[in-house]
Amino acid sequence: PRTISNECPAASPACTAPSGQDWVITTSCTIQAGSYSARKVLISDGAIVSVEQDASVTMDLSGGLLVGSNSELWIGCESTPFTGTWTLTFNGRREDLGNTERWLSVDYGDYGLPPRFEVWANALVASHGARLEIHGAPKTSWTRLREDAGVGATTLTLEEGPVGWAPGDEIVIAGTGVNGGSERATVASVAGDAVTLQNGLTNVHEGSWPGRGARLNGEVGMLSHNVRFTSGFDLGACENAFGGTGLSARTDEQTKDSCFGGNVAFLQHSIVHVENAEF
Repeated sequence: PRTISNECPAASPACTAPSGQDWVITTSCTIQAGSYSARKVLISDGAIVSVEQDASVTMDLSGGLLVGSNSELWIGCESTPFTGTWTLTFNGRREDLGNTERWLSVDYGDYGLPPRFEVWANALVASHGARLEIHGAPKTSWTRLREDAGVGATTLTLEEGPVGWAPGDEIVIAGTGVNGGSERATVASVAGDAVTLQNGLTNVHEGSWPGRGARLNGEVGMLSHNVRFTSGFDLGACENAFGGTGLSARTDEQTKDSCFGGNVAFLQHSIVHVENAEF
C-alpha cells in the first residue's frame, strides 16, 4: 500500500518551463516564480511537483491541468502553508470540448475499474490515485457580526478579531431578515475586531442578537486568498446571456458559450486536501 505523509515534499530541481503547447512533467521538480502559458499541464509517471515557497506564479491554460495516477502537486503543505501568490486562469472555450488536442482524458479501465472514458476541458483534474495538496496562507474563513451594520456603514464589528485579513481583501456580508440581501465589500483596514470598509454598505445587516440568538447575527466571509483558480470568461456577458432567472432564464447555445468556465474533478482514490484557496 502507498505510504501517505503530510510533510512537505523534499527539495527538487526547478521545473523546466514549457517549450511547446503542452507542459508535460514526468520527473519531480519545483515550479519557480514566473508567468507561464500553455495549452495543458500534465503531471505523470509518479512525478512530485511542488511550488516554490514565497514565489509569485501566474499560469494561463487553455486546456487544463491533470495530475496523473501516483503523481502529486503541492502548493504549500499543512505544516508550512504557501506564502507566495498563485493564480491559475482557465482560458478555454466551450468548442474545445470537440478538440481532442485540448482534452484532458482518463480511461477508467487503466485503473482496474469498469471501462469508461471521460474527457474534460478547461479543468483541474486529480486522476485516480493522484494527490493534490493546496494549503494557502491561513485566514479566518467565516465569522459573525457583533453589532448591527446599517446602510452606509463603513465599519463592521465582528465577534472576534479575524486572522490574516488585510487591506484589499474582498469579503461577503450575509443578508439578515427582510432588511436586505448579501453584499460584497472590500477591506480598507483591520484593527482587532473592527473592520473598516472602502465603501459604505447598501443593506442593513443585523448583528446585535445576544446569547443563544447570536447565531442569527449576520455572517461575514472571506473571499480573497493567495492561492487562486479562476476563469477568463466574462461574468457580465454570462449573466446577460441568461436574460433572467427561473423559468425565464435562457439556456440556449449562446448562453452555454458565454458561461463556459473552469471546473474541477477529483476522481476515485485521489487524495485531495484544500484549504485557504479561492476557486
